[in-house]
Amino acid sequence: MKNIFVSLVLGVLVLTGAGCAASGVLSSLSGDSNVEGKWKLAFDLPEGWAMVKEYDEPRTDAVTPSQEITHDISTVILQNTSKAIVEGGLPKDSVAPDTYVTSAYTMIRVDRLDPRRVISKDAEDLGNGFSVAEGKYYFQSSTGEKYQFVVTNNGGSEETAKAIILSAKVVTVFTDVKAN
Repeated sequence: MKNIFVSLVLGVLVLTGAGCAASGVLSSLSGDSNVEGKWKLAFDLPEGWAMVKEYDEPRTDAVTPSQEITHDISTVILQNTSKAIVEGGLPKDSVAPDTYVTSAYTMIRVDRLDPRRVISKDAEDLGNGFSVAEGKYYFQSSTGEKYQFVVTNNGGSEETAKAIILSAKVVTVFTDVKAN
């Protein structure tokens, strides 16, 4: 009876895996650890979310966020809109209102940290290299790279932000680099 149950479970896993092959889930099960991306980490972003370059300061002007990410920049922003997020006032009257948002947004600033940076001993271990301390999330890869995630939430979902952060995978194949 045990063998039949184990065979049934394995069969379900194989069939489930067949449907997941396109999403890359099978690659981690089969040992293929290639993760493609433009930046140092790749994320499972929900529909409508964007990875953009860090905004220029001050953040009171609406500018089209640049999605031209490369693996050599140290900071990226993950946000639930491709529009500019404006904080601390409204932009000039000449800026079209449909090009920016001032509320109902979630923004995650992701900074690559110096590997010598010490993460607080009081950080709560979330597993798989992730931890959280004082409202900031941290990730330390198996190679020692460290990242900090700071969430700014203005009417968005904290749970979605956490799920995105915990989906981070180290990129092994950069798609911003052209082969010779």
